[in-house]
Amino acid sequence: MWHPGNAPARPAGSAASAAHRLSAVDRAFRILGGCLNVAVLLLATARLVTHLSRAWHPALIGSCLVAFAAATFAADLTSGLLHWAFDTWFSTTRGAFRRMVSIVREHHVKPDEIFTFRFATDSGMLSWFGGSGAFVLLALSWAVPGHPVLVVGLCLAAVVYGLDVSLMFEYHKWGHRRRRGRLPRLAQRCGLLLSPDHHLRHHRGAHDSHYCLINGLADRTLGEWGFFRGLERLITAVTGVQPRAEDHAMLARLVR
Repeated sequence: MWHPGNAPARPAGSAASAAHRLSAVDRAFRILGGCLNVAVLLLATARLVTHLSRAWHPALIGSCLVAFAAATFAADLTSGLLHWAFDTWFSTTRGAFRRMVSIVREHHVKPDEIFTFRFATDSGMLSWFGGSGAFVLLALSWAVPGHPVLVVGLCLAAVVYGLDVSLMFEYHKWGHRRRRGRLPRLAQRCGLLLSPDHHLRHHRGAHDSHYCLINGLADRTLGEWGFFRGLERLITAVTGVQPRAEDHAMLARLVR
């Protein structure tokens, strides 16, 4: 079964154990990403709070709901795009992302090892993605200074997006937990948090669907409409590279 009981020990030489042996540069890069993300989120929160009184309007509640929903969907799609890219295109032996690609692909074989990764190891790298998107939304809020409702909506979206993307691996872990409290179960039933039933579909077959890790809404919409397969056809048409070529070559060697 793919779902965990207790977290297993890390076997020597696995991608999980390698990921815990970070170099000084790796650690500095993750710490810097986390600090920059926190700085952007604090700025967005401060700007949101200072504009709330000026933004009071019947449209404010609707604007906040739209901002929350749009930012959550965007974060879910971002998690899916990153997961899809690491599963589909990058190499485990070369390139800047080889460490993360190895971890992601070994997860298909040893899913329980996700519980051996520390929060700081996960969120530090992902903070670069979350913080970048949050910074863009925060910058856009300065482009509409005369519209406090829009400022509040954009700042709220920045906070939600930055937090969701940087916590992506933690949400992913909830998609693997068998033991869950009432609140996580309720959030999963309401579609706010990735559920084991949804994520299990990624771990069946060729691991080529259901990539999203926040709540899976982008899978149930864009994914089912052929978004990821369309991107693969486009990339292959432009570059000639076949999706999952490394996995296919590895499988061919194994079955000889």
